[in-house]
Amino acid sequence: MLRAASLICPLVTSNVPLPRGIASSHALVDTVCSFLVTTTVGFTLALIATFVVWYASERTLSIHSILTTRREAWYWLAILFTFALGTAAGDLVAEHFGLGYLSTGILFGLVFLICGLAFKVSAAPFHMWTPDVYEGAPTPVVAFFAAAPKLAAMVLFARVLAEGFGGAIDQWRQVLVVIALLSVAVG
Repeated sequence: MLRAASLICPLVTSNVPLPRGIASSHALVDTVCSFLVTTTVGFTLALIATFVVWYASERTLSIHSILTTRREAWYWLAILFTFALGTAAGDLVAEHFGLGYLSTGILFGLVFLICGLAFKVSAAPFHMWTPDVYEGAPTPVVAFFAAAPKLAAMVLFARVLAEGFGGAIDQWRQVLVVIALLSVAVG
């Protein structure tokens, strides 16, 4: 059976040990010939089921209250499915869109970078924290913190995206337009 599967789906031949979640995803795709869409959906459902059962049995998902072996087991099961889901989704994007693994890694990194910078400038939908921070502070302090760090972060935003990812402007311009329109509408 394994011989037939290896003829259809090439096995990963690497001597580098992989984390368990990544190894689970690769094993399903490479040896069992499971499709990437199937594994991505399967790991998504497994992660959702883990959170639902964890909450039903413990009445909390807080990582600050992991004080028992049982809660720690739920936590590590969620981590396992998260790693496997990340690998399956990354492989799916890389192979489905023909981007290759390096380009997909850069794309996912760009998404996280834009989210982090949007959080810093309080752009929607990452603006939920700003009213709590500004509430109760003196007006001059609020004025300073509402203007100076955001101006600096916007300059950083522009420089990082224009200079670092100038060749991919068509990919990130659309995301910035959506964030800007959301910020005008709700932010």
